[in-house]
Amino acid sequence: MKKYFIILALLLSVTACAQSDGQVSAFSLTQDQEDNYKALIAATLNSNNWSFNPDTVVFASDKLPDKDDDLYDRIESISSSAALELPSHAGLEAVKASVPLQHINGDNLGTAYFFFDKDTTVCEYYIYKDNYYNIKSKTPFELNDVLKKFEDTEKYADFEKTSAKAKFDNVYAANNGIAASIKDNDTVIYYDTTDNFKAVSKVDYTGKGFVPMDITLGDEFGTVLLGKKVDVTQNEDENEVSDTVTEPPARSAVLALTDSRGKLTGVEIPTTVSSFTSVAQYGSKLFFARDKSIDEFTFDGTSLVKAKTYVLDNYVSRIRLADIDGDGTTEFIVSDGTNIYVYEKTSTFNMIWRSNSYLSSITGCIYTGDLNGDGVKELYIKDSIGVTARYVLTPQGFRIHSGSLMTGSDDNYIIADFNADGKDDYMTMPPDGQVCTLFTAK
Repeated sequence: MKKYFIILALLLSVTACAQSDGQVSAFSLTQDQEDNYKALIAATLNSNNWSFNPDTVVFASDKLPDKDDDLYDRIESISSSAALELPSHAGLEAVKASVPLQHINGDNLGTAYFFFDKDTTVCEYYIYKDNYYNIKSKTPFELNDVLKKFEDTEKYADFEKTSAKAKFDNVYAANNGIAASIKDNDTVIYYDTTDNFKAVSKVDYTGKGFVPMDITLGDEFGTVLLGKKVDVTQNEDENEVSDTVTEPPARSAVLALTDSRGKLTGVEIPTTVSSFTSVAQYGSKLFFARDKSIDEFTFDGTSLVKAKTYVLDNYVSRIRLADIDGDGTTEFIVSDGTNIYVYEKTSTFNMIWRSNSYLSSITGCIYTGDLNGDGVKELYIKDSIGVTARYVLTPQGFRIHSGSLMTGSDDNYIIADFNADGKDDYMTMPPDGQVCTLFTAK
């Protein structure tokens, strides 16, 4: 018996030494501790509009990186921006919690990590596609290192205020001092924006059975995508609500060609399919959005020649083109009515970024423009209540930023180079239907 106790004492001694050397660790939390940590995690994620499943939180004991560790530099700047005290805990043991992140719309986005010292959070971040992000960064890049120049939020531009002498709901296209607008869903009017918005061309499709769906304006020609009206049947169950638009207001039928000032040329080309919803133009190339695809065509002066179909992961209701970061490469900005997506086009379409919204609220035009003159274009997205959201490009992706423009205003905005001087201008459209106000860059 004495020999047995001696052996047991030796085993306990070895176990204790192993734990003190860090080679064997017994880690456990009480239920109260787990509940407390989950409450801290929930407070942080909920305040930043993240969703997560509390049952997926995994706890462990882990050592925070030392200050000479490469990982420390990555997470220290993230933690300091969240006012967390990582430096004083570098190299020390902490309770680590990991949890899969979800957007409010249910889409997954990487894994969040939290480190605790007793009841205090000392470090937090999430990893998505091998990159580290602040919990406050909601919309990281899907594809990194494509957009290299970012918005300078400290730079501002001066504008001169004048009356636009016209009433607009949207401008579907603008180029070389000409702007195209759809009025009352059946009339297309082209304005000379350098001559007090004088109407230079007008086409009324009333009685012709067509609805103007989208417009382009290029240096040599323009287009009007026309559709046949669709009768929408109201669901008999008035309590049933759907956030997804399953039927467009019209089915595409004809592409009408114009000159660069909006005058019809008489060339009308039947569309190859009835599901086109939007069209964008780059030189002689036209890009049509339909379903989850973008069809590329070349216009040879009399007909459209199809070049390729690009299949996307998301439905496309509207498409626009812009060189966002001024590097000479055109990006594709598309919407599915809920989210905004930015793509680069190579031999395929590669998603750079998506907004991960949860409201079916994108009903108006999508505009791009560099209103502060820093060489980087912002995105301007009109929602269902007529307010325009301004997205600026950051190293962590696009984010909504009001800056000095639009603060405290419910006006809708149109962004374009209205006076054809090479600088982007903007126009406000009051909700009460008054004449628009134009702000031209000095």
